[in-house]
Amino acid sequence: MVFETMFSIMVPVILGLIRSALAQRGGFSGVDDFATDVTQATWVAPFTMFIAWLLGLLLTPLLSRFGTKRAPSSAARQEAGATGATSGGMDDASLTMGSRIGNFTRAGRDAFLILLGTTVINQAGHGFGGAVVALTWVMFAILSLWAIMQLFRLPYWLDFLGFLPAAVLAVILFSLAFRNAGKRSDVVVKVP
Repeated sequence: MVFETMFSIMVPVILGLIRSALAQRGGFSGVDDFATDVTQATWVAPFTMFIAWLLGLLLTPLLSRFGTKRAPSSAARQEAGATGATSGGMDDASLTMGSRIGNFTRAGRDAFLILLGTTVINQAGHGFGGAVVALTWVMFAILSLWAIMQLFRLPYWLDFLGFLPAAVLAVILFSLAFRNAGKRSDVVVKVP
């Protein structure tokens, strides 16, 4: 009770101090905003996935304490009979919450790195346009769905089909960074 009261008082005070300090300086870097709204709209996707990854990292140790992997039930062992082929107790019910969150965390990390790579290469390359922003958000949605799919035990082919569109979009986004690469007339290269 005391901790909750202190927390509810301290957090708004600290956030208010941070906001006022940043407002006086114009942000962390002294600049008020991104170069354009398109740039900001594109960078929000990797930032959001980064937050999901961090949330998974925070929850994994907490939720890993709730349960352990269960051994195959005696009924499953009896059904296997002479072949001895059991499912290993790895049906959807045997996955612990900690292992599910761990799978989500790994998928969130991979999704963040993919979004970060495509965003950085596009900013360093040709820059952001409407197609890059739209495809980045489509890829964000697909990667988010794929990360959520990792919470469940799914067949390998469904996992593959869930990630395939994101992989194709990542290649397309990387290639958009190099559009008009051979058409620049302001760059003169002299070959000896």
